[in-house]
Amino acid sequence: MERGREKEFLSINDLPDHFKWNYELFQIISDHILDLVAVIDLEGNYIFASKSYTFMGYERDLLPGKNVLEFVKPADFPYIEFALQKFKNNEETNHKLEYRHRCADGSYRWLETVGNLIKDQKGRTKGIIFSSRDITARKKAEQVLANQLELQKVISEISTSFINLSSESINESIDQALHLAGNSFNIDRIKVILYLDDEKYVAKAYEYSKPGIEPVLCGLQKIDFENFPWLMKKLKLGETIFIPSVEGLPPEAAFEKSVFQEHLIESGLIFPILSDNKLLGHIGFGSVSEESFWSDEQDPVIYIPLIKL
Repeated sequence: MERGREKEFLSINDLPDHFKWNYELFQIISDHILDLVAVIDLEGNYIFASKSYTFMGYERDLLPGKNVLEFVKPADFPYIEFALQKFKNNEETNHKLEYRHRCADGSYRWLETVGNLIKDQKGRTKGIIFSSRDITARKKAEQVLANQLELQKVISEISTSFINLSSESINESIDQALHLAGNSFNIDRIKVILYLDDEKYVAKAYEYSKPGIEPVLCGLQKIDFENFPWLMKKLKLGETIFIPSVEGLPPEAAFEKSVFQEHLIESGLIFPILSDNKLLGHIGFGSVSEESFWSDEQDPVIYIPLIKL
């Protein structure tokens, strides 16, 4: 099937009589349900689209004559082409698909689609009817959960480095874990900070910065954490600190805000490192762009045996 090329397509009048006779009723029903209902020919061209497609920014009259593949995210082309071919060969009916459909503004929504063949009274296939629903929220939730589980795994590997490795091997192990996390999640900057016993100054610090992002590790050694009352209070309580926007930090975090902005951080996620309820340090993830993969539902806390620095 050729992509992006409009082909001669069927009209509603070309559909079997037992479908055509009920077209008006079919349109009324499809216009009053939330699911997206569409009819396409065997080449993948729209014949009919229900009113519900307007939520994606399309007027129903704009879709007939257009090919389904024009609206499919390129990464999903092979999957949808294969499914359409199986329908065309009359190999499957009632087949459920999940793919990304382009909206009028250029964004994409995840759809879950169930299709069935339309046949005339002689059993000849004339088209395909689809019913689709928006599953974008579910897909995003699944991705957040997958990211959270993977992030917890990476954090666990970092904490395990403190437990199982000799002091000579810790540095290399943590550096490897930070690079793994940074590359896996496309994070701009990750820091592991271990405090001196007084919890005021940095004892050891590790950093990963994405290529093109300037490291800031050299300036951390001189930081007095007593100047971070808002941050330290939360960390000592074992809280995970989710910062969706540095600009939106409360007035009591004014100093923290100025430091984050100095380091070009737009959003962040900070985990405490605790042992026997004593704060030993923290792990910080920072983004220099507005978007970040984490959510405020991610709240793992790292507990490790007391470290002798």
